Amino acid sequence: MKKLVYIGYQPLTQKVLEDFFIRDFINDDYSVQYWDLSEIYFPEITFLNTIDENWVTKISEISQLEQLLKFNKKEEYFYFINFPYEWLVVDVFRLLTKYDAKTGIIARGMIPLPSLTYNLSLNSFLSKLKFEKIFRFIQNKVALLFKKNGLIKPFNLVFYTGDESLRILGTGFQIDIKSADLIPINSSDYDRYLKAKLTVSESVDKYVVFLDEYLPFHPDWKMLKIEPLDASKYYETLNNFFLEIEKKYGLKVIIAAHPKADLYITQNFFKGREVYFGKTVELVKNSEFVIAHMSTSVGFAVIFEKKIVFVYTEGLYKSMWSQFNIIEYFSKIFNTQLINIDSTSIYEIDAEIDRERYNDFICSYMTSKESRNMDSYSIIKRSF
Repeated sequence: MKKLVYIGYQPLTQKVLEDFFIRDFINDDYSVQYWDLSEIYFPEITFLNTIDENWVTKISEISQLEQLLKFNKKEEYFYFINFPYEWLVVDVFRLLTKYDAKTGIIARGMIPLPSLTYNLSLNSFLSKLKFEKIFRFIQNKVALLFKKNGLIKPFNLVFYTGDESLRILGTGFQIDIKSADLIPINSSDYDRYLKAKLTVSESVDKYVVFLDEYLPFHPDWKMLKIEPLDASKYYETLNNFFLEIEKKYGLKVIIAAHPKADLYITQNFFKGREVYFGKTVELVKNSEFVIAHMSTSVGFAVIFEKKIVFVYTEGLYKSMWSQFNIIEYFSKIFNTQLINIDSTSIYEIDAEIDRERYNDFICSYMTSKESRNMDSYSIIKRSF
């Protein structure tokens, strides 16, 4: 099968191009298309750093998608779906079912997520849960009924990166994994680790690395309808914390920038500290320990057996409850420290790591015994 279509509800970016092997398939002479549905689902959002190629089609109406599927029915295509199944995209999956499209998903990027009621009393939970979330919950129950009753066809192929990554398939994922061919691969971070472990570390000064998440300016907040943090307060608190770490441990703090942090190119929000793009795996590999919120790149720290210190601010706790909940859950998953960096100026970093917890994370979210030392693209290509 040499004709592939990727369907996403965000525009094509460099990360999507790399993480989902699009460039690899093109280099191997596959016919590749990318159908961009962002104008249907997020017309009010301006996406940054998008890539425009002659094989990218922007779709603004569901009827346009149907016409394309109908036309492709004449030949044998395989469709990679770049979003989970839920009520929001039921129309897309109904059309894929109608035209009996062969579909697959590359289940990468899953992180440990707490349940909605994690660590909350019922009253506290209900006070934080907005009406729109309750409505979305009900809609997804209907979407589940569609799949149970055969109105939505399950995926044919599922490439997954550890058992827990299967949840990224979305509503009713249990139905998919019973009928699909399940093929284990590695997470994108694990693949990067396999390459990085072969490189020789350069001689550098000792340092601590912060896994930045661009919290005050992250473009996804608009799509997720989340109110961002106050930038001035957030960066002031972070920089004060970094200064305390530097004084106490004699280690400089450097920043592994989030790939979408465009403002960092022209402005330094970290009081002149070094900021690096696209070097997270190398920075973590050579660091003394890691400071993080809830980044998927904590996987690098786990693989290289680095201490992870999870941090949050008062502003994050008060205005981004769901994100704080994930940070707290991360700290429990890894049995490591969680620090409110607004509460005190005395920080004792415990150097111990829980290797058993680290290994559980690797097996659940990053790789498997079948793919641990293999190249993921080779596995996927062979599967066709």
